[in-house]
Amino acid sequence: GGALVGAEFGGLGLAAIYPRASVAAVALGVISSAVLGALAGFLASSFLSVVRQALAEAHRGAAAAKCRTVAANPPAIDPNR
Repeated sequence: GGALVGAEFGGLGLAAIYPRASVAAVALGVISSAVLGALAGFLASSFLSVVRQALAEAHRGAAAAKCRTVAANPPAIDPNR
């Protein structure tokens, strides 16, 4: 995904900025932009995966801590009732 987007935008951008560039120069720019786009896509997906995992663990930890607190401190039962 990121490689295709990088190649498309990078290729169009480089061709627009340098209209007299040779085909080889534009091809090199497209390949370079594709590599950078793939790297950006990989970094973004890795970051989102770590964030999702951290939030899931934090949510499970908060729920478990709440259960432990209730179990460790049961409500007092009044024997006079």
